[in-house]
Amino acid sequence: MFKQLEKLSDDNLTTEQMEKLIKQNDAIVKTSTILVETGNLILKAKKLEDDSLRANSKLPAMFLEDNGEKGE
Repeated sequence: MFKQLEKLSDDNLTTEQMEKLIKQNDAIVKTSTILVETGNLILKAKKLEDDSLRANSKLPAMFLEDNGEKGE
């Protein structure tokens, strides 16, 4: 990505080369965005899974107040 940014600052590029480079950069940005969104979705799913597991688990008795609740 940084290499592509460097190329964009090249004053010797023709208009055609610049247009081609811009299209390549757009493709890189779109691909990067999809990768980040996929990673975020996986993270959210893992957090949801973790929260669900915690919601279904019971604390051991030693962590509960003496209110009649019983853990595992």
